Amino acid sequence: MQQVVGALVGLMVGATLLLGCDGSGSNYPPEPIIDVNGNRWLCLLDADNTPFAVNASTGYSAPAEEVYPDSDEEARWVERCRNADTIRPDGDSWPATTSSDAREVSATTLTRAYEENNVAAQRDYGDQRYVITGVVNDAGVDLSGDTIVRLQGHRESRGIPWVIECVMRDGDGAAAATLRAGDTASLEGVVHGQWIGYNVRVRDCELR
Repeated sequence: MQQVVGALVGLMVGATLLLGCDGSGSNYPPEPIIDVNGNRWLCLLDADNTPFAVNASTGYSAPAEEVYPDSDEEARWVERCRNADTIRPDGDSWPATTSSDAREVSATTLTRAYEENNVAAQRDYGDQRYVITGVVNDAGVDLSGDTIVRLQGHRESRGIPWVIECVMRDGDGAAAATLRAGDTASLEGVVHGQWIGYNVRVRDCELR
């Protein structure tokens, strides 16, 4: 992300670091993100609940309104940060390492849900974070440069295989190099929904 000249991390004193929006309607700051240059960004609220973004890799900070994204994923993150205005009721901060509270589902259960009723599946799974476990079909890089890990789903009645396409988050793509076809893997990410054909797209993925 393009950086605007801002204060150093010292401005973080008294700021509250918060978890991402939980879907309740409150505008909690989003989770930290790794940008296209490998820098880790945090979204914070200052004492007046004004959102600002901090580049944890360099120490620079700037009001969220003055941070401009370099990718679609970053654009979504910046928009959520700009709209953040609410402290979580439990007051939890975002620790350096967290245990995920994402729910679990198998790759075959997820693809079968989308085949049976796309609308109901999107209601139940869409835009929610899940740990998805399945057999690795393959891993590679698509035309846009994203690292993709594909997990085998179920086969529909005519024998056509469904696939889970996990788009690895920036900074986690290297983990995909350790995977081989036939391995069992668990990937955590946000379910985007049915993609082209018999694919279910999951974004912001990391290997668990």
